[in-house]
Amino acid sequence: MFLRADTFNNLGLLYLAQGCEMKTPYGPKLDWAPDPTLSRADQIKQINGRFRRSLGDAMAACIPGHIETTTTVEEFDADVRLTIFTTVSGYSDREPTLDALHRRGEFRVSGLPPLVWKITAYADKSCTRLSEDSADIASSYRVLTICFADEEHP
Repeated sequence: MFLRADTFNNLGLLYLAQGCEMKTPYGPKLDWAPDPTLSRADQIKQINGRFRRSLGDAMAACIPGHIETTTTVEEFDADVRLTIFTTVSGYSDREPTLDALHRRGEFRVSGLPPLVWKITAYADKSCTRLSEDSADIASSYRVLTICFADEEHP
């Protein structure tokens, strides 16, 4: 079971109670865009990296989305979850386990089994269908899922 995590306020994220849509104090206006001179694949990498790194700074991201964790991850105390989220946000773009579009990575936190983070781009916040163009921030809604490697689903 995956949970929408509204417990990230201690990391600086601001969520609406309905749907956990990410907002900044200035509203949902998107004032950042990927470099238009990059290929579509490199734009997606840039967007996904920014979204993942923004865990502690929602104002800097300006990318619509939310975070989900499995029940197993959510059951850890706040300090362990903070370590997990900090590890995900600090994940290097050059990690060998990173996929080509920076949508997925594997990591370890001391004393825990291997964990996985995965970014999925949906067409909107209902998350019922995938985005047709995940390089277009305005028509995509990202979900960052954090789970243990043995809990990952396709």
